[in-house]
Amino acid sequence: MLSASAHAGTGIAEVWETVLAFDKHIHDNGFITANRSKQNISWMHEYFDLLIKNDLQGLPRLREVVQELERGVVGQELSPYAAAAAMLRAYHEAVGVNLR
Repeated sequence: MLSASAHAGTGIAEVWETVLAFDKHIHDNGFITANRSKQNISWMHEYFDLLIKNDLQGLPRLREVVQELERGVVGQELSPYAAAAAMLRAYHEAVGVNLR
């Protein structure tokens, strides 16, 4: 453990040296690169989810289907999983995707 006092002007150099040594260590052992790669993949998936949600909102007929499905879930006529699968099928139909 290190201690420093800006008021007394002591220990600052030692704390800074420790910070720099730690920074060098995590760069040298590949932690920074690996962590950044994981973050980039996570951000890619999050952004894709956002793009899909925005696309869904831009399709008026699909909004109607989603509202119907939500009513079915609230009324316990559909499970959330069945409703999500139906929503995906409706999305594919709305954008003209033919999966077969």
